[in-house]
Amino acid sequence: MLRQLTIALSFPPVIWRRLLSHFGLALAVWSGMTLAVGMVVSIPVYAEASGYRILLAALTERAVADPLPPFAMVYRYGGASDPSISWQQYLLTDQLAGNLPAAGIDLPAPPGVRFAATEKLRVGFPDGAGREVLFARIGFLSGIERHIQIVDGDLPRPFTGDGPLDVLVSETTAAKNTLLIDDLYRVESTGRGPRIDVLVRIAGIWRPADADASYWFQPPSTYSDVFLVPEESFALIADVPDARFVTLAAWYTAIDGSSVRSSDVERLRERIATATADIQQRLPGAQLVRSPMEALERHRDQVRVLTVTLALFAVPLLVVIGYFVLQVTEMTVARQQQEMAILRSRGSSRWQVLGLALGEVLLLGAAAWAAGLPLGWLLAQMIAWTVSFLRFAPLDAPAPALLPASPWHALATVLLALPAVVIPALSAAGRTIISYKSERARATRPPLWQRLYLDILLLIPALYGYQQLRLSGMIGVPGVTVGTDDPFRNPLLLLAPALMVFAGTLVGMRFLPLLLRLLAWIAGQLPGVALVTALRFLSRTPGTYGGPALLVALTLALATFTSSMALTLDRYSEERAYYRGAADVRLAYPGAAITSANIAGDREIAPAETSLDLSGGTLGTTGEADTTPSTAYMFVPMEEYLTIPGVTGATRVAPSKTDIIVGNNSAISGIFYGVDRTTLAAVLADAWRPDYADESLGALMNRLADYPDAALVSETFATQQGLRIGDRFTLAMNDRGQTQNITFTVVGMLRYFPTLYDQGPPFVIGNLDYSFDSQGGLYPYEVWLSLAPDASLQTVAAAGIGYGLRMIRSTPQTLLDLDLRRPERQGLFGLLSVGFLATTMVTVIGFVAYTLLSFQRRLVELGVLRAIGLSTRQLSMLLVFEQMLVVGFGAAPGTAVGILTSRLFIPFLQVRTGVYPETPPFVVQIDWERIALVYGISGGLLAATIVVIVLLLHRMRIFEAVKLGEAV
Repeated sequence: MLRQLTIALSFPPVIWRRLLSHFGLALAVWSGMTLAVGMVVSIPVYAEASGYRILLAALTERAVADPLPPFAMVYRYGGASDPSISWQQYLLTDQLAGNLPAAGIDLPAPPGVRFAATEKLRVGFPDGAGREVLFARIGFLSGIERHIQIVDGDLPRPFTGDGPLDVLVSETTAAKNTLLIDDLYRVESTGRGPRIDVLVRIAGIWRPADADASYWFQPPSTYSDVFLVPEESFALIADVPDARFVTLAAWYTAIDGSSVRSSDVERLRERIATATADIQQRLPGAQLVRSPMEALERHRDQVRVLTVTLALFAVPLLVVIGYFVLQVTEMTVARQQQEMAILRSRGSSRWQVLGLALGEVLLLGAAAWAAGLPLGWLLAQMIAWTVSFLRFAPLDAPAPALLPASPWHALATVLLALPAVVIPALSAAGRTIISYKSERARATRPPLWQRLYLDILLLIPALYGYQQLRLSGMIGVPGVTVGTDDPFRNPLLLLAPALMVFAGTLVGMRFLPLLLRLLAWIAGQLPGVALVTALRFLSRTPGTYGGPALLVALTLALATFTSSMALTLDRYSEERAYYRGAADVRLAYPGAAITSANIAGDREIAPAETSLDLSGGTLGTTGEADTTPSTAYMFVPMEEYLTIPGVTGATRVAPSKTDIIVGNNSAISGIFYGVDRTTLAAVLADAWRPDYADESLGALMNRLADYPDAALVSETFATQQGLRIGDRFTLAMNDRGQTQNITFTVVGMLRYFPTLYDQGPPFVIGNLDYSFDSQGGLYPYEVWLSLAPDASLQTVAAAGIGYGLRMIRSTPQTLLDLDLRRPERQGLFGLLSVGFLATTMVTVIGFVAYTLLSFQRRLVELGVLRAIGLSTRQLSMLLVFEQMLVVGFGAAPGTAVGILTSRLFIPFLQVRTGVYPETPPFVVQIDWERIALVYGISGGLLAATIVVIVLLLHRMRIFEAVKLGEAV
């Protein structure tokens, strides 16, 4: 027992010294494990923060018509069928409804607002003569004195039972019924049983200080028929034995939900349900009319879906990092292998040797756990600040915070990473010095993944996924239902290309030794020693270079595919936003029911979806247009709009519904855009794409100059109707209240035009002045503006209001911002950005480690080659060729596989939204810029390693290398 304890106590210092002896490799293993922990921790942390942002957005979306805070709770009593209750029953209910912590909802909240009122009472003159003046309730509203303005009079004094009861009356009720300060009225109930009969004095007249303040859980107008009194006054009147005077009651509490997380939703839901049941037991008929429960449950479900989706997206990145950890661990074990073999030969047991390795792993795992938690928070913050792929900017959003489960997520990641570190050590711990020397002589055994045909096994589901996408546009898995083809919501759409990346890279690595042997044979026929020696060494020892080459290939393949996918989706988001929004700003006539934003079936985004304040001018207080807005803008020269700060171009566009008549055929409903041909092309420069027509937009506008009645028609409609250049057709137009048939001549065709859709109604583009002349005068049109990059939309919108026009909310920038802030998109691009940086970093670290260790392990061989006559220059060229071949044969197949995967799978990753999801066409973009960046990093890395190798060769002494050999 003492011997075993002595052995156990000797382990920690030995483990520490072993770590220090290969500190660089230990640091590399730690960095890989830390990156893996950080990425795993960051996903639920980001998902929680993003889900909370969605929750706040959903809850505050109601604030357009409802000013209450997001987590407001309102209990109400007093329906048409609910009986009146006693004051004591109200107080019993108030113990829970007015004090939610006592009801079990233990979230911070300021003091709530409480309301109670009687039934409607008859209000007459003090002597009872004549008819009643009005019917009103007597009630109290806690805290109202801090949220009203006293128009006349003072706040009421508490009622003592003697003299009249002081009351507050709303300004509208006082004006309507000519109630004056110090007027006396008798208020009495009309029912049977205990009755209210009290003399009241109008003490004050009030109006709300801010009708939109969060205090008003009911509109201030709700209390217009209530004589408001202090609570103690109401209690004195209502607290009568056997009397049931309370007809209406409400309790409002603004809970602080900033600490609520998705994991709290179920507990909070249960507590709210329990509290509601307890309140309803005390007061049957009480209803919870406002709570965050529905939004909280949606938040919980969204966080779960987002977490699972991003976790699946992260799998390929984690596989690359895991493979890096495995490779560096194998390098570490290879460096320690002779030491471990000597220990085995000197009597150490296999478990003792393995215990040393396991101790190192546990120490590194603990360090990775400790460092991975703050790294996970930092990565979550980077993802939350992601604007696009590799583009970050601070955004106004709830900051991510580590979750209570984050330490457990980190621990699970460390435990899952342990096999990648332990398995190589387990294999090495069984070797003696003799078996080690025998195996090291020449390692010709193929790697495990080749022996298991993992590349072929991965290729099968990848090809199946591609076939499913090609046939149906979606991937179906037996037993799994996926109801969306949005790549940001359906991780299965990215699973197939990820499998293709891994399978294609592994297949390329399988044939690499054959290619090297062929190149070695060809090089043998040529003069020179360095190249043929390098090729023969690599062809005979695939286990030496296979790991680094595969790591480089996987990194390049994933980088090529992910960056190309991100670039394609980014470009498409921008092109789709400009297609829907056309010009940077569109100013429209407020009274126009038809605009370019809705004429083709699309919709204008809602006010809640944009932060721009577009009210004022000719817009009414409800946000609706006034009934008779001014048309004076039609007489404003277009040059006036160019004086607005930030405006660089302006043009007129008049969208119209029309009937198109071709020959003797029946009329077809369509769309006509009257345009200014001289200014339109410049305004739509950012929105136009070359594939929208066979000619440039400028050339098409020049065609409209051929004739006054010249027109451009949609290509699909022209094909269906047999229209050709020079043919004439008729439009039945009614823009001035009278239908007129106007003849046009076809001068060109186009497939697409911003805001118009080939799948929708057929469209015609013509000269606006010709339409004015043909219909007998001007009619409302839109003003489309192009802006400088630093222009303010708010300034332009305000200027438009000054001209009597409103800004259409669907601007390209607003549409693009809405798309970029989607949590799924932001999470995917943030994760891909972080993964891109992480995989590039681990590849750099892995390649540097491979280069230096390869040099150290081959010191004997290099010394012998130097001793038999090779010069330092020839040895340098030998090692340079080796490094170039390893990097080249990793980068080339990786890039090829990445491009092939992009071409095959990115066409199926189109985000289909809107009425016409296929417009504009989806075009795959290969991100050559970032591919070149990765190649630049690889080239710089290669140059640096070459410099280091040459310096080491010049410092190498032959006799030391041969004498020390593998002990170096």
